[in-house]
Amino acid sequence: MTTSPPSYVIRVHRPESIDDLRPRVVELLKAEGFGILTEIDVAATLREKTAACA
Repeated sequence: MTTSPPSYVIRVHRPESIDDLRPRVVELLKAEGFGILTEIDVAATLREKTAACA
């Protein structure tokens, strides 16, 4: 008998776009003493990686 590890998922559905929500999230993080340390453009990174492999 095999068992699979538990899967944990938290989903939040918002009617706003990510571009509309981002400033609010940044503001709320600052209010709690947190911030965004880095931003990664995943699409651009994948394009660079796949171009380097070709």
